Amino acid sequence: MIRFLLPGVILLMFYFESVFVQFFSLVYFSDMTIVPRFLLLSLFFVNVYYDKKASFIYAVIFGVFYDVYHTTIFGVYLYLLPGLLYLFSKASRGFDTNVVFTSFLSLLGLMIGEFILYAFHLMIQNTSVTFQEFLLERLVPTIVLNAIILLLFSYPFKQFLLWIRKRILDI
Repeated sequence: MIRFLLPGVILLMFYFESVFVQFFSLVYFSDMTIVPRFLLLSLFFVNVYYDKKASFIYAVIFGVFYDVYHTTIFGVYLYLLPGLLYLFSKASRGFDTNVVFTSFLSLLGLMIGEFILYAFHLMIQNTSVTFQEFLLERLVPTIVLNAIILLLFSYPFKQFLLWIRKRILDI
């Protein structure tokens, strides 16, 4: 039963991204585009504190879910999420896995992901947002929101992942 706990939590992260946007972005931040990336941040933490292989499997599965549920272009998140996890995994190799470093690297990975998404949509002419608008109205608010989320939840989520890993290895 404990094996289904982590996929359930990641599914909730996926779900809460859209719930957060529905309830908070339109009401309080109408002039900005704030994108919560709970799923991506949780996958980064799963990569460090639980299991790298499992994080890649979740990235592919939820990349498909993300493409089907949120976007009109299939394959963007299917390749983006595992690609970002790969970069994150390589960047975090050999470093101490404390929560501060992992959070910083997660924000850096999130920023790279946002730049890739912007470049992709610019390349296929699916956006009319200028680079300056992207930086000021989307990237900065997105990074600030996700940094606040990391400040509040990174340590408890790390402890949760270590607890699950210990329980599964002890079973």
